[in-house]
Amino acid sequence: MGDPQDLFQSDFLTIPLDKYQGDHSPVLVKDDLRWLIAQLYHFVAESPNSSFLLQSNFSYWITYALQCAVNTYDAEAAQQICSLFYQLGQDSSSLMLIFEQTLSGKFAGQTVAYAWMDNLFSATFDPRNTSVIIAINYIFSQLLAQKGDEFSDVVTKNINEGSEKGKNAILVLARALANVAEASENRHTAELIANLLRSFVKKSPLILSTSLTREIIHGSFKGKSGVYVLVGAIKNAVEYQPKLIQIVGDILIDVNNVLPKELSDALCKTHERGPYKGKNTLHIILVSLISAAYLNKNLEAVSVLMHIVHQVWKSNTDGKVTLALLHPIETGEHANINGVMMIVRAMRAAIDHQHQVALFTDFLIDFIQSDPKELGDAFTHHAPASTIGDYTVSPLVLLINTLQNVNNVTLKTSLRNVINKLADSKSAVEMLLSLTGDAKLIFIEELAQVYSLNHKQVTWLAQTDGQQLRASSARLDSCFFLKKNSWGRGQHFFIAPYVSMDEEKTELQDKEDRCLQDDGRRNTMSCSNP
Repeated sequence: MGDPQDLFQSDFLTIPLDKYQGDHSPVLVKDDLRWLIAQLYHFVAESPNSSFLLQSNFSYWITYALQCAVNTYDAEAAQQICSLFYQLGQDSSSLMLIFEQTLSGKFAGQTVAYAWMDNLFSATFDPRNTSVIIAINYIFSQLLAQKGDEFSDVVTKNINEGSEKGKNAILVLARALANVAEASENRHTAELIANLLRSFVKKSPLILSTSLTREIIHGSFKGKSGVYVLVGAIKNAVEYQPKLIQIVGDILIDVNNVLPKELSDALCKTHERGPYKGKNTLHIILVSLISAAYLNKNLEAVSVLMHIVHQVWKSNTDGKVTLALLHPIETGEHANINGVMMIVRAMRAAIDHQHQVALFTDFLIDFIQSDPKELGDAFTHHAPASTIGDYTVSPLVLLINTLQNVNNVTLKTSLRNVINKLADSKSAVEMLLSLTGDAKLIFIEELAQVYSLNHKQVTWLAQTDGQQLRASSARLDSCFFLKKNSWGRGQHFFIAPYVSMDEEKTELQDKEDRCLQDDGRRNTMSCSNP
């Protein structure tokens, strides 16, 4: 065993690193690391003031010592290193200045704050480093409590050079969270990390919201954002860590309250590379929602995820979230599936697994009442080639099938309310034309309620096939459609071709007269002048 002093030049803590002739990253065995830690403690004790520390190589070597301790799972050494940093934290201003420093050597371009957060991330790969995570978490939490926005500015500062270019410490914290989210044995560690991130968001909402929603422009995360990583943590946590979903959900809602447009932009951007190719981040929330809905006793996760979708949609004013839900995914694993299909599938699974359904129906009713232009396309779209049965039929058919299969009166009423809103939308004709059999009859029941149709009109709709209905919609040649277009309320059920006003009056009068003659009793007819 060699002498640790052989690995370091004398005065290695005071010689500027760019002039240091020794190895910047020597391989340290346990005794070497202990010796280095002892030198760091002695150096702090002998330093006349914090300025002396800042002008030295102290920040570099204590960060390197921490990395060595994490890489060798030396919990005792890591605790000693963190304890020394904690002592420095008694003067929060001095510790802030240390965290702001930009390092060279092995950590070129990184701030001390970034390098320490990166060590926390590395520690998440092995449970032997759990104590390191706790210690680093505590240091960051204490400094945040004392310095607030000033410290948040440091951890959200992007690295401008080196291998970590484009990233910041908050992104690394989100990655650490995603890394520990999947396994149930990591539950306490995951919640600790998530609560640290939430503390940053609570303390500095604008700074953190800006950082999490901002698109990364360099490196392996180019084109993505912190939100992308957070939603990945949600996906990983669905099966074993529902409480973690609650914490991350609160973070996303907080961000939505501060920067709703920026969050919508981050959620709705389609990713062309990576594990979510072809999907946007909102789709990943919906995929997670479906997974949660299929699990028994996962009510909290289902509620949180549906609440996120509803609140993000409500807050979005440029229609971007609506379009993201309406348009089918073009490539990848979920090609030809749209967000509406995912939500209705999740609701069906929630019913099967005894989850509350009100959050689904409340959202669907709000969404349908907004009556977007492509509502009909989304609710009648289906993917015949899908290996998932629920996607081989349209969301409208799946809704109606679900209604037919439930026995709970309250649930039936909720589902009928959704279908009723569809019948009252501008896309009602398109939806009717897509249906056959029992599904068509149920939809006609809702049309009858919405438009106060009489028995004759209901019978005519039920007995007329889709091809004939399409022809009738173009010619306006029945008493029923004359009546429908005379009501003047809302969207006409079928649109008449353009004719001049005089021609239209003459044609309508002729049609009304024929209707009256057919019935034989003028005072009981359903037709009237527009």
